[in-house]
Amino acid sequence: MSGLVRRALMAAAKRRNAVASDPLFGNVVFLTNYSSGSIADVKGHTVTANGNAAISGGKLVLDGAGDYLRITTDSTLRESIRGNFCLEVIISANSGGEGAYYLSGRTGGGVAPFLCYINASGGDIYPGWFGSSNGSSWDAPDYSIRNEASVIAAPMNTDVHIALYRNGSFFYTAVNGAVITKAASTSALLWNPGEDWIIGGDPASAQYFTGNIKAVRITTVARYGSSNFTAPTSFPEA
Repeated sequence: MSGLVRRALMAAAKRRNAVASDPLFGNVVFLTNYSSGSIADVKGHTVTANGNAAISGGKLVLDGAGDYLRITTDSTLRESIRGNFCLEVIISANSGGEGAYYLSGRTGGGVAPFLCYINASGGDIYPGWFGSSNGSSWDAPDYSIRNEASVIAAPMNTDVHIALYRNGSFFYTAVNGAVITKAASTSALLWNPGEDWIIGGDPASAQYFTGNIKAVRITTVARYGSSNFTAPTSFPEA
């Protein structure tokens, strides 16, 4: 192989790696890509499967009948949502309804920093969330997009990127890169010690998500702002 060809191949490889890299990877505290065939967290947190939760076709498959993943929460995760943060998923809902939770920040019956849910109507999904900043009451508003004038179609049975994030003194919800809700808040979310993180449902209320999850990520910075953005279709692992 000539030196010219070798240099061209190396340059192409660098370009591919550049495209696949995440400049904020150092701020990521949790990341799981089910396309890898594993439920493991790239950042090393313990993940335990419950029920029939399994990976198929590069996605976490959940049947809504008690399937979920439990992540052992440490101080890193608990502190990750105290300031600016971004919690995002790539998800495909097969069915929904009031209280179809897909992320929960609790294992017991108390409050949580966040409960993320899916409503469904007319073949579209309407994500929302609510939470706590004091550890004792649901004082964070319910950020549902169902009644927003700017609601966009987010069809069921299709991969959808959903981001919940805090940037400065505002919380935002974005669907496929469209920023849907913005709410002012001077209070940080509070994760109670001893409460683990659940992907796929909320065991405390026995309400579970039906569908597939492709990837989940938490970053300790606000990846997005108040303007619409190009939603990622995958989360790089470097």
